Amino acid sequence: MQTNKEKFDALVKESSKIVITTHFGSDDDAVCSTIGAYTYLTNKYPDKNIRAVIENAAIPEWSFLKNADKIEWVSDFSNSLSLVRI
Repeated sequence: MQTNKEKFDALVKESSKIVITTHFGSDDDAVCSTIGAYTYLTNKYPDKNIRAVIENAAIPEWSFLKNADKIEWVSDFSNSLSLVRI
């Protein structure tokens, strides 16, 4: 029986384009989770096209974290979906 991580990795392996996001009104733990997921995926799957997009104003307190600079901050995620170029 596959673990959740194995199921997740199987989905990622089948995908060529991946967007990571969080809930609306993202808070600190959501932003850190997005960075963590982005870091995990880009390290494990360097050939995949992976983007991190969050609807919110950039949170400067987290800029010291590795890959925080990879987050694309947008003012309206629903209007930005067509702008997310993967």
